[in-house]
Amino acid sequence: MTTTQAQTTRTTSGAPIDLKAFAEAGGTLVLDERSSGATSTLAEPSAWLRSALGAVPTASGQAVTEEHAMRLTAVYACVRVLAEGVSMLPLKLYRRNGRARERVTDHPLAGVLHRRANPLMTAMQLREVTMVHLALWGNAYWEKQLDGAGRVVGLWPLPPRCVRVEKGSDKIRPTKTYRVEGVSRPFREDEIVHIAGLGFDGYVGKSPIQLMRESLGIAISAQKYGAKFFANDARPGIYVKHPQQLSDTAYDRLKRDFADGHQGVDKAWKVKILEEGMDVAQVGLPPGDAQFIETRKFEARDVAAIYRVPPHMVGDLERATFSNIEHQGLEFVMHTLGPWLVRIEQEIEASLLEDETDLFVKHSVDALLRGDVKSRNEAYAVGRNWGWLSVNDIRESEDMNPVDGGDIYLQPLNMVEAGTDPMAAGDEDLSARFRPVGGETRRSIERRALPDRYRTAKALETTFRAALKKIVAREVSEIGGAVDERLAGDEPDVAGFGEWLVTFAGEHETWTEGRMRPVFQAMADAMVEAAGAELDEDVSGDEIDAFVRQYSKVFAKRHAGSMRGQILGLVEEVEAGTEADAVAERLAEWEDGRAETTARRERQRSSNAMTRAVWAVLGVATLTWRTVGKSCPICNEMDGRTSRIAGSFAADGDTVADLDVSGRVTHPPIHDGCDCIMMPGTGARSRPTEAEVRDLWRGLLASAGMEAQARRAREPNPDAARNAYIRRTYAPLVESIGMGPAIAHIEDYITRNAEAEGWATIGERQIRRIGTS
Repeated sequence: MTTTQAQTTRTTSGAPIDLKAFAEAGGTLVLDERSSGATSTLAEPSAWLRSALGAVPTASGQAVTEEHAMRLTAVYACVRVLAEGVSMLPLKLYRRNGRARERVTDHPLAGVLHRRANPLMTAMQLREVTMVHLALWGNAYWEKQLDGAGRVVGLWPLPPRCVRVEKGSDKIRPTKTYRVEGVSRPFREDEIVHIAGLGFDGYVGKSPIQLMRESLGIAISAQKYGAKFFANDARPGIYVKHPQQLSDTAYDRLKRDFADGHQGVDKAWKVKILEEGMDVAQVGLPPGDAQFIETRKFEARDVAAIYRVPPHMVGDLERATFSNIEHQGLEFVMHTLGPWLVRIEQEIEASLLEDETDLFVKHSVDALLRGDVKSRNEAYAVGRNWGWLSVNDIRESEDMNPVDGGDIYLQPLNMVEAGTDPMAAGDEDLSARFRPVGGETRRSIERRALPDRYRTAKALETTFRAALKKIVAREVSEIGGAVDERLAGDEPDVAGFGEWLVTFAGEHETWTEGRMRPVFQAMADAMVEAAGAELDEDVSGDEIDAFVRQYSKVFAKRHAGSMRGQILGLVEEVEAGTEADAVAERLAEWEDGRAETTARRERQRSSNAMTRAVWAVLGVATLTWRTVGKSCPICNEMDGRTSRIAGSFAADGDTVADLDVSGRVTHPPIHDGCDCIMMPGTGARSRPTEAEVRDLWRGLLASAGMEAQARRAREPNPDAARNAYIRRTYAPLVESIGMGPAIAHIEDYITRNAEAEGWATIGERQIRRIGTS
């Protein structure tokens, strides 16, 4: 084949190919597997390609692939034990609360992990096939299915034999890209959950089958030998001797007669009638043939050792006793399943709960560690008598319903602090401990109740952040592409870029509304329940849905307008020829923190707006501004201010501490970083008319459409003060402790003081740019 001929050859017939000559001619061999649509190359051959070319990678002469290995009894048994052992365990979602934890059931991921992974698979089926992939290929891949708010609502397994992992070239922040056979575009790292088994580089696991292929090749050879032995055994346990010399015809007839009558297991040991004085000699099984039985036993134990599965769990009871099987079962949970469970849990937390650090997942292995009835009851008795188990705790462990009064914990009377008289406490007037505290005002009671609704809203900040990350990522990608196309080069098309940006902003407004409406709806649902509960009244979610739709439109318009205004203003301000660099720098700033900053602000704005909308429906007449935790002078001055439900807490032109107010402040926040909330007044309530509610909502929507409700009057731009701090400290810190620690120190300082100073948090790239400017 010459270089002028076709450079690519495809074959599905399996016909012999002179690969050496083909390669010398510069050709590229590409085979395809028509049944699955998978393709492969000679540079990185897939398992099916090695098999198609007749590759024999083992000294035993057997081609070992993951699929072939599953035909071995021991491999199938081990993989099944691991897959079913892991998938049967409940995988629960929890939230950390100090040293305690609480079960989370209302998170979308809870149902995916515990009930149904996707429309076609239960959670157990997903985790079962995951363990099959890990046990055979050393890697398991899930593709994330997201809803409109960016939340994971489904997980789909990908066949690991069709996935290739590519590591990025950035050595500081290396990334991974996943290419799947049959899919034209690569998957980003944030689109895939990759659970890697034991490997050599920490990024990709190695296939146990391929690492142990020589050992498995022996097992496959022994299995095939046994099958061939019984298929071809033409000996009925005897030799036949004829007294005379047989002709060729007679010999062939006798040979064919014995084969037809006795060859194979089904015909063994049948009665044979001999003719013409033939004699019979009894023979036994040759030692070489008998040895393959012991070989198969050894290989079965070898496979069990590869997967660290106790032999008795794959049917080998030769060395098992009743006394040690229980301990082997415990070792199986701790040393065999344990590492796999940790791998799965940590990858789920890293890939699916990255922005929700208070959440974590845990497999429940209690069912596998349960002892017999006698042992369990003895353990329960110890826990009950020593006060760390209640009756209901024990009943829950035994899958029994709780009983009234079952949450009481016992306390041994003989267990008190050393040196004290256990009866002395009985002489104390216990009523003194429960005397009411005098002078408790309604305001202090309100302060204790404030964080409940605040925490309910703050828990949804991660949902805001996830959706806004998608929105910002789209902005950076689309605008970045337009910059390369229209602004880069010697003759930037500024006018054309501006026209494109206006068109994109309009389309992006609609796209943003679709992504954020479910998020605002979730906030509204939470505030309907929380704000209604404070007044002990119910509000129909349908009554608030119209407000949510309008609020989503107003936010999308404001956000898209801000994006358009920032970029157009930037292009107009910078010197001609530097537009591309200026926009690229602004996009880098957005990547570093725009989603987080916007999520924090919009969570606070929308939660209070939704609360006020709910109270308007319930007929609340007045509202009171309240601070939460440590507050700045501005918030402290606002604390205690009241407003009519149709009024405002501050009007356009007012001054609050050092803040000039622009527009009406109808609810918190009054500035970025403000964590204040509102409390309903105590006056009489009467349900307003539908027209009155719409008027009230119109004022809230007007506030939602404003970019900022107030601005600082007597201090310079907070970000300017932040940048001045960076320029002042960057060089000395780098010189004394090095660049990495210096950037980490500055970033930590900015984060800790962001709320008090009104600073926007930024990433290390911006800190380095500002510090060296």
